[in-house]
Amino acid sequence: MRKILIGIFFLILLTLVPSVVLAQTATPSSVGQQRKLEAQERQEERKAALEQRKEELKEQLEVRKATREAQVSERKRVRVRFFWERLKLRLLAAVDRLERLIGRMESRLAKIEEAGEDLDVSEIEEGLSEAKEMLADTQVLIDELDFSLENILTPNTPKDAFEEIRANIKEIKDELITIHRMLVQLIGQMKGLRVGQGGDGEEVSPTVSPSVTEAPSATPTETPTETPTLTPTPQP
Repeated sequence: MRKILIGIFFLILLTLVPSVVLAQTATPSSVGQQRKLEAQERQEERKAALEQRKEELKEQLEVRKATREAQVSERKRVRVRFFWERLKLRLLAAVDRLERLIGRMESRLAKIEEAGEDLDVSEIEEGLSEAKEMLADTQVLIDELDFSLENILTPNTPKDAFEEIRANIKEIKDELITIHRMLVQLIGQMKGLRVGQGGDGEEVSPTVSPSVTEAPSATPTETPTETPTLTPTPQP
């Protein structure tokens, strides 16, 4: 019996000794792996935080850039509006001068008809009628451009908007110049006409030919160089 107990004791001892040895040898390795994993996790966290910070800085820079560009664009749009308002006044003044010139020419023809002279003025009357219609259409072009200015500025960059506005202005300018040339030709025909025998009819003549000097640059400035100088004036 005693031998049996001693045998069992030795068997238990043989079983426990390897376990203790294994536990002693395995523990340092497990601790090292755990520390390594923790270090990797901390590194990943720092990396993720750094990436997040980079993204935040990038977004802040983009917002600042967009804000700065928006401010610059708005200043340029203000300059385009200023440019148009200045030029619109000049164009309207040119239209007014041509209207007054046509009125003087019509008054001249009316006096010729009242005098009962046997003169054919039908061609001149037709020319004046056509010039009046063209001038009315030009006035519509000015009004349309003035009305649609904000619609042109909003979707476009200031540079593109300025180019579109300048193209419309050129069309208006060309119409005014064409009308002026027509009136010059009609005035030339009227100069040979005389009312009565005393030749006391009034002479109507434009003194300055129209011109519009457009700025070559697509960047509007506070002092636009487009200055239409349509100044045909009747002389009594």
